[in-house]
Amino acid sequence: MIIIIKWFITALSVLGAAYLVPGIDVDSFYIALIVAFLLGIVNTVVWPILVVLTLPINLVTLGLFIFVINGVPFLVALDICTRIFGGEFQYRHYRIVACFGV
Repeated sequence: MIIIIKWFITALSVLGAAYLVPGIDVDSFYIALIVAFLLGIVNTVVWPILVVLTLPINLVTLGLFIFVINGVPFLVALDICTRIFGGEFQYRHYRIVACFGV
C-alpha cells in the first residue's frame, strides 16, 4: 500500500514539474504514472552507479555535483518515455530540467 502511495505522489510531482517548468509537457495522469514508474526503476538502477562513478568529482566540489547526478535519472526516464509514447510526453529544454534535479 505504501508503494502505491509513493507512486501516486511521484506522479503528482511529475505533473507539478510539468506545470512549473515550461519545457515539460504531460498529456494525462496516466502518462505521469508511467513516468513515475520509470523514474523509480531508473533511480533504483542508475543513481547508485552514478554516485560511485562520480565520487572524485563529488569530493572536489564538496558534494555539489550530486545536484547534477539527481537530474540524470530524471532525464533518462524522460527519454525512455518520449521514445515509447512520442508526443504524449515531451521535454524541450533538457538543460533546465537537468539543473532542477527533480
